[in-house]
Amino acid sequence: MKCPVEGRIEKLEGGFKFTRITLRPVATIHREEDRERTGRVLEKAERACLVSRSLESTLMLESTIHVAAVLAH
Repeated sequence: MKCPVEGRIEKLEGGFKFTRITLRPVATIHREEDRERTGRVLEKAERACLVSRSLESTLMLESTIHVAAVLAH
């Protein structure tokens, strides 16, 4: 899995601050049947993340889930 992140910094009263952070995790699964479960796991991980919960900015989760091609032997 990879997780590109984009952040927006704005100058506010008191200095610069992150005002929006967008997480874009990309997960590869082997079966289409696992897509919904994988999405739920990604959302649960975002909600449980100590760093995410500690930030005072808007946090966006934009997940992408790919189904890997199965190679015949």
